Amino acid sequence: MPGATIEPSTRRPLTLGEAASLLSMVGAYLYGLGWVFYSFLFRELGVQPEDAGIDLRYLFVRSVLSLGMVLSLFFVLLTALGFFGIYRRGREGRLTLFHTALTLISTTVFVCLAGSLYLLLHYSGKSRTISLTIGLPVGAAVAITFFWSTLIAFGYRATGRGVRLHAMSPSHTVAAGALVLLVVMAVSAAAGAAVGRRVRSGQPIVNFAISIPSVKVVSAPTFADPSILVQLCPILRLGQHGDTVLLYAATKRLLVSVSSMTTTILAQPSGAPYEKC
Repeated sequence: MPGATIEPSTRRPLTLGEAASLLSMVGAYLYGLGWVFYSFLFRELGVQPEDAGIDLRYLFVRSVLSLGMVLSLFFVLLTALGFFGIYRRGREGRLTLFHTALTLISTTVFVCLAGSLYLLLHYSGKSRTISLTIGLPVGAAVAITFFWSTLIAFGYRATGRGVRLHAMSPSHTVAAGALVLLVVMAVSAAAGAAVGRRVRSGQPIVNFAISIPSVKVVSAPTFADPSILVQLCPILRLGQHGDTVLLYAATKRLLVSVSSMTTTILAQPSGAPYEKC
């Protein structure tokens, strides 16, 4: 319309549809991040993720859980930013689209990068303490740098009443965030490969991202000679697709598929000697 003006998203309150779109974008990214991680992990073992039960439903559930973690930290961060006067809410006391997009992307960067760095460092030979000591600060530093550099790049400056925002499109923030998130995805791919190499060496993996335990095969009609089970030790359980359980014999680098209906498999206690399998 002639003479009409569009209120910039930096001042206009966030709508329900915009919030749903942002959550969908972050959820889709977390889904893709999980797919990249597991693809590189199982590629080291020469198997497709789907054969180990890492299907669309599994990835969807994990992405929803990860989204819940991101949102929990997101609201904590928003509260802190409002308390210190860095953010100023839009009209009607509601968050603006710009505030939400920038903070949500920054939170996603921190959670995903810190987690991926931890996995990469830990399964590349570093201790848990060192991996956490490096992963958490680096993830926080990258997220904070992205957050403030976005504000500065678009000419925003802090004032006593909050951040003074110019009429910039949130698409610029999303584009800048996409570049950072691509770097995070590359780190996640490297982390998946590191975990895969650890599994290939015969080490069980049990953590927040994946569970590949060492198992004891009690009875398996698939093997005519029971003594072959000792020769295949250690045996790791990669996962299950339907009634088919996928096992990995590290010493022979052999993939073995058995039926869960006819095979008895017991999980080994953490740190159990491989000779007992």
